[in-house]
Amino acid sequence: MVTDRAYQVGQQSGAEFDVRTPTQLVCPQCRAETHGTPFCPGCGFRLAQPVQCGQCHKDVPEGAAFCPSCGTRR
Repeated sequence: MVTDRAYQVGQQSGAEFDVRTPTQLVCPQCRAETHGTPFCPGCGFRLAQPVQCGQCHKDVPEGAAFCPSCGTRR
């Protein structure tokens, strides 16, 4: 039932989205248009930019203390 309800909510949200409205990248915190900047101009939220390991330059997941690829401490 939970999966069905989540699907219904997603369908409803998608139906309300107007694809003809031009928008730039939008901040998940305040919904301000970011125009591809690394930080939101409206609230300063750091936008999706993965942290990279200084040793092997692979992406390190948020909250990880060590790089999953080479084991270097963050």
